[in-house]
Amino acid sequence: MKNRTKAFVLTTVIGLSILYFTYSNLGIVNVVETFKHFSLKRFLIYIMAVTLIEIFLVIRWNTVLKAFKLKVPFHNLFLYKMSGYAVGYLSPQAHIGGEPVRALLLKRHNIKFKQGISSVLIDKSMQLTTDLLFAFVGASALFLHFSISRRIEFLIFGFITAAISLLGFYFYCMIKKKPFFSAILSLRFLKKNNKLKKLREDIIEVENTLHVFYVKHFNYFIRIIIINLFLYVLMFVEYSTAAMLFGFKPSIFTTLIVMGGVALSYSLPVPMALGVLEVSQISALGLLRQNKAIGLSISLLVRMKDIIRTVIGSSALLYFGINMGLIWKQIKGNKGKKNAK
Repeated sequence: MKNRTKAFVLTTVIGLSILYFTYSNLGIVNVVETFKHFSLKRFLIYIMAVTLIEIFLVIRWNTVLKAFKLKVPFHNLFLYKMSGYAVGYLSPQAHIGGEPVRALLLKRHNIKFKQGISSVLIDKSMQLTTDLLFAFVGASALFLHFSISRRIEFLIFGFITAAISLLGFYFYCMIKKKPFFSAILSLRFLKKNNKLKKLREDIIEVENTLHVFYVKHFNYFIRIIIINLFLYVLMFVEYSTAAMLFGFKPSIFTTLIVMGGVALSYSLPVPMALGVLEVSQISALGLLRQNKAIGLSISLLVRMKDIIRTVIGSSALLYFGINMGLIWKQIKGNKGKKNAK
């Protein structure tokens, strides 16, 4: 836990430092100046797109649960997803880290933790697929239209390729019923550790559930792909409208670059993507030879949206009375004596 705290503090300090220097160099006045183009009509379109995205994200998770004949009220799923997002957003893993929270909250509906975490992992894999697709398309568009250092191209494409390869390997293992999460714990020197035996058995059980979904519930998998297509369109509307709010009318190509920048920034191990989000947008607008302050304004809008989601999720956690210590007990396979309310 101490190492986790140190990592959080260190990455937060680095992120805040980047954020400070970014705003110092461009100036708050320049950012405020971009708001003179702000349009209420476009802002309403932006809110509508963001709202529909949240609805479809819950529908996607609900589709996974339906495949296993598990029923949870829609409004509950919404709050559970916001709760998981809040924990993930505030952790160094950015959009990854709140999955155990969502699975724990499903216990309120008599859904076992292993079943819950399986549904969350399936939903998360589809979200990562979306993020990586945007990052890849955005980076490709960037490199095709601009002359960028070979070293930077290699680093970005290397990172994206490694992530896509890992995700592809995950799908391969789940479909072929091969170990993925349990592979490390199956190493000979770890396999002999009796303390890890229960954890390994639990992970294997989760992997078996994932295999059943991808193979025996393929029709639900197709439904999720269709839902993802709707999400692609809505996200495109979200970011193109966000740019237009500040006086920049992006083409399809430029919108993809902005989306790719956001996806890349949230994949880095910095809480709330502090500083990284801002730098990604400034770099994108700079390469497009646009006012860099617009990039800061877009990142500010994105950050405000994420903070609202985090406030909703954090409030939901307080309402449900979730004990964060219980989450770690669940991960370790210790049921404990306490339960979520």
